[in-house]
Amino acid sequence: MNLQTVFCPNMGCRDKYEVGKGNIVSHGRGRERCKCKSCGKTFSYRQGTMFAGLRSDVKIVTWVVGLVAWGCPVAAIVAVFELDERTVADWLHRAGAYAEVFHHQHIQRVDLQQVQVDEIRLKMQQKVMWIAMAMSVGTRLWLGAVCQAKRDKKLAKQIMTCIYNWAQHMPLVIAFDGWNAYPKACSKVFREVYSLEKLADHANNLGLA
Repeated sequence: MNLQTVFCPNMGCRDKYEVGKGNIVSHGRGRERCKCKSCGKTFSYRQGTMFAGLRSDVKIVTWVVGLVAWGCPVAAIVAVFELDERTVADWLHRAGAYAEVFHHQHIQRVDLQQVQVDEIRLKMQQKVMWIAMAMSVGTRLWLGAVCQAKRDKKLAKQIMTCIYNWAQHMPLVIAFDGWNAYPKACSKVFREVYSLEKLADHANNLGLA
């Protein structure tokens, strides 16, 4: 374990989120656990990663997720590694959730100017899925996609939230088809509550007060 890259996650610790301070030491031989000398709390070395709570070999998990990302069929992975399909599904869910959190932590808002939103109907074996997608028109930046079993207002709200997370607080044009769920989702996602004090400050900045 490289303890120089590990920080204490305890919110009450005076050295929380600090790395390389020498306050993190190994704790226990059976499992990879750490201890913070500043607050005395113990925690898993894998805490905050997709491997937290797993007893499986990290290399195997990494190989499986990587193979799926490169298009290898899950059935082939199950056969070669002698795994249960539910185990592979759990690993993929963990990887996806962790990747989403990492993405939102490092995303940088940009001036999108104009965004195109659309959805497609994907027919699978004994199943139909709807995929909503968004792209910045000027730069061809792929903003993301949302997949659901139903084409409903939840799907529209999720893709609008994706756009909101990318967009700077600047004028923005969002183009979509005639589905009435999109305008309603826009009005909810892009609406911000302002206090009277904040409105007054905003007016002063614009020279309207």
